[in-house]
Formats: sequence, structure tokens, C-alpha cells
Amino acid sequence: MQNLAEIILNPDGSIYHLHLKPEEISEIVITVGDPGRVDKVAGFFESVKLTRQHREFRTITGTYRGRLISVVSTGIGTDNVDIVLNELDILANVLLPERIAHPFPKSLIICRMGTSGAIQTDIQVGTLLVSEEAWGIDGLHAGYDFGPLTEIQPGLFAYHSRADAGLITEFENAGFIKGITLTTSGFYGPQGRSIRIPSALSWLRSQSGFVAEKGLTNLEMETAGIYALSTLLGHRAVSLNAILANRITGEFSPQPEAVMEELILRGLDVLSRL
Repeated sequence: MQNLAEIILNPDGSIYHLHLKPEEISEIVITVGDPGRVDKVAGFFESVKLTRQHREFRTITGTYRGRLISVVSTGIGTDNVDIVLNELDILANVLLPERIAHPFPKSLIICRMGTSGAIQTDIQVGTLLVSEEAWGIDGLHAGYDFGPLTEIQPGLFAYHSRADAGLITEFENAGFIKGITLTTSGFYGPQGRSIRIPSALSWLRSQSGFVAEKGLTNLEMETAGIYALSTLLGHRAVSLNAILANRITGEFSPQPEAVMEELILRGLDVLSRL
């Protein structure tokens, strides 16, 4: 049941966290974790219509090959994805400031561009991977009904979500390999790293159990949440991953910025043609 009265607006009529108004975003939205990466993506735009920042949420809207595209930073993790996806949906599908459901709802294209670590030996660093499916052990499911959960180990549950099939085809045709991504709630223990505290998820590097059963290819911190929320809200989502490390072989890309730039350019090329 909708309760649009709960929408919070700033005094200027912009949405609470992103500080944006409906006319300031495109129907194609690229999400990145790092606010600095917003400028890197927008550096390839021919023109810039808007630049806005509040907290970690930085937005630039401009044109690439004549197509209007917005780039928004989420910060790290699905807790921030929850804010960004809901507020983008409000901007697209609610008349503001009246808080009335839009008579012509929009389905946004939401494309995550981010980094990731492989957990299969045959995925080389420098690979560009598109997440066909995602499993989330990040906890976002506690706030929503994402459907049946899978118990991985006692007390640890995962939810499952999928990308938009049409977008997967577009990026596979552009040279991205398909993968099945695991979204975690953190970078260290939640991704199996034991530094000074033992990780309860060290099995993520074992290529057995849940990893083998589901054919998991890589780890990151946003994809499952983006897919699950986009499905519920009626948007088309896809996640592009620059594989900068292989957690099994211990390799790390010697040119991480070059790999990320290649992902951005290939991603923009596909998005501009949609």
C-alpha cells in the first residue's frame, strides 16, 4: 500500500537526500559508489546540464552522443542504495510537491558501474563482467519482501534478484562476460577477509558450498539491492563490474583506472544507443 505522504522534501521542493527535482534527472541513470567517479563518467559528456551534491550523493546530468544521462553516486553499500533507488523512483513516478502518483509512470534504466573481485580462478583481472543474477547477504531484505530467502549457514540468509534480460543481452553483445554476483554488507569480514579479526565467511574463497552451488563469480556491495528494488519498483537494472582483483589467485590489476575507464566508455556506448 502506497503512503506518498511519507515523502520528505526540502524547502526548495527537492527530494530529501539527493537534493534533486524531477526535471533534473534522465530516464537513464548510472550509479557509482565513489562521488569522484561521477566526474570521471561525466568527463566524457559533450555537455552538462546539472551538477549537484549533498553528503555522498553527487549527481551530474548531461549528454553523451546526444542522449541525456544522469550519473549519481550512492556511496558504498545497499543501505545507501535503498536511499538512492527510492528517491530516484519518487522523482520519476510521483508528482511533486503535491505527492500524487504520476499518471504516466516511468521505468528508469539504472546501470551500476563499479569495481569487483572475482572468486573463480578462470576470471582474469581486467575482465568486464555484467551481473546476470545476484545474491544478497547484505541484510536489505529485512526491510522488504524480496521473496523466499535461502539459508546459507545457520542465521545467514540470502535473497536472489535478477538483471533486466534485455540489458544483459546488450552488454553481452558489447563484450561483457556474464556472471552471478554476491552482494555483501562489508568489505573485510563480510567478504571473507581475516585481518586481525577472523572472518565468519572465509568459505567465500573455498569455491565450494554456496559458491559452487550457485556458480558465484564475483563479490561487491550494491548489485543485489539494486536489482531487487528495481524489480519491485518497475525499473530496468543492470550492473557492470570491473574485475580488479581475483580473490582466489591473489592477483590485482596493475592498471585499475584503465580498466574502469574501459568499462565506462563501453557502458556509455551501449546506454547511448538504447
